[in-house]
Amino acid sequence: MNIPKIRPFTDSDIDALQQLIYQTIDDAYTGVYGPKAIQYFKNYHSSSQILTDARQGQTMVLDLNEAIVGTGTIWEQNIRRVFISPAFQGRSFGRMVMNLGYTGEIYNLHVAPAFQSQGIGRLNRQNLSFPPGIN
Repeated sequence: MNIPKIRPFTDSDIDALQQLIYQTIDDAYTGVYGPKAIQYFKNYHSSSQILTDARQGQTMVLDLNEAIVGTGTIWEQNIRRVFISPAFQGRSFGRMVMNLGYTGEIYNLHVAPAFQSQGIGRLNRQNLSFPPGIN
């Protein structure tokens, strides 16, 4: 298995990063949430918000053969905007981002099935609260 390199986000990554995030939202949320909710998520992860968070915190990207396949942002005490390309999910890349966020260290993980054994999965609609009219 190829392991991506974790590197700091640069402003020149914005288009590829937003495309990754929107692709992941479409893949993971279509059929679970309605179109208004999906648009709400995309608006929340706009390029201007990505840049704001990157300047206030620390945004990292997972770079595999010069393609961005994942991202995460550490801001104050929060880990936010963790997205892994649907084509690369199930390979522990999300865990790499989370471990870096919690410990500041990068671990070389090869245990892909660990997501389910630890209860990590797709978002559950009941866990989220939307503004009125968004569902």
